Amino acid sequence: MEELNIADLDKSNSEYLRKDIDGGILTDKDDIERYKNEQYVNVIDNLMMGNYNEMGEYIIEDDIKKELLECRKIVEDNYENILFLKSAKPVNVFSNVSFAIRILEADEVLMRIASLEVLEPIYEANGYIENTQATVIQRIKVKNDANLTSTIFEKFNVLPKDDPEGAKREITDEEDDQHEPFAQLLNRKMRLLYIKNKVRSVKQKEDEICYNKNKTLLTGTIKGEMVLESLSKEENILKKYMGLKSDDYTARNQLLNKVMERCGYMTQEIARNCCDCVKHQADYAKQAIDEFKKRDMGRSRQTMDENIIQRRDPTVFRPSDRGRYEAPEPPKRPEPNRILDALNGVSTADADSSKNDFNRSSRSFLESLHADVTSSLTESSLTEGLSRLKSLENTDERSL
Repeated sequence: MEELNIADLDKSNSEYLRKDIDGGILTDKDDIERYKNEQYVNVIDNLMMGNYNEMGEYIIEDDIKKELLECRKIVEDNYENILFLKSAKPVNVFSNVSFAIRILEADEVLMRIASLEVLEPIYEANGYIENTQATVIQRIKVKNDANLTSTIFEKFNVLPKDDPEGAKREITDEEDDQHEPFAQLLNRKMRLLYIKNKVRSVKQKEDEICYNKNKTLLTGTIKGEMVLESLSKEENILKKYMGLKSDDYTARNQLLNKVMERCGYMTQEIARNCCDCVKHQADYAKQAIDEFKKRDMGRSRQTMDENIIQRRDPTVFRPSDRGRYEAPEPPKRPEPNRILDALNGVSTADADSSKNDFNRSSRSFLESLHADVTSSLTESSLTEGLSRLKSLENTDERSL
């Protein structure tokens, strides 16, 4: 069982990548510290597949890359030399994985480079602010001939299209082997979901403190009032169309930070408040992760022995046709009973090892993690990440 690996915040570098600014590089020490901690928190909030290292490079571990390469994919759309795809199956109760294939020029004549990339959305302010992290999974060199497309599809495990126009297709029962190779990715997302829920209340409190401090500092100055006016307009949009609540200080603080960046106004004191806020959040998350790792190691040893003795069948979370965990949905007040029913919606899977990549330690961990997440849920803690889980009624009885 692989442990949860998150970036080491103690490592530092004199330069840090930031692609959304001129030059794409941060050199100021305080700017680097703030942005690095923001990304650390974003990885947890968005249940991301990889981590940012000390230079700001986004890295996905090889075992997850292997799963992403091997999973079956369906063409969704195309634009110029880019194909947009999704995984044929979701990552259990989480959403399908999005991909892109870029066709690039090669040095040799009559050759092309095909680049398979995984696309991860990064959401802030309840999905009002969205960025995409694109990460190369594999690049191959192929001949630019009549077999170009079929060669790329075979290498990247893309299912053939229904017609030359690239119409969407569904997986038939014959093609459905009832499992996609997402064992490591699912384990990571479940762990991140647990940590996200553990730090939710602290994150809201820190965002509330930062939001109120910075609004006070903006009041009374010409540029500050311009920022506040713009903030008020955008908060009203979120309230009207995305259900922003007055006590959701995480979304409001994220929105304020983006408005200040867009207006180009952030004093040194405001920047320090923002840095302190995300640093406290990252420190608390790191503490929760360290505690989780210690408990995970002890639990893995204990439950492995229990599984050998008791030979318990595995249990896994199951999706249904009606929905699954998807971050971009506009927030709606969840019905706690439905969410709890969804998390409790587990049933025995086929223990045939040829059909299931989970080892017994992994299965036992998911059972115990499911119990921890369920017991820690409160109505107030369901307003963000877990509110994305739709009600999973009429659970499909097929094993993933």
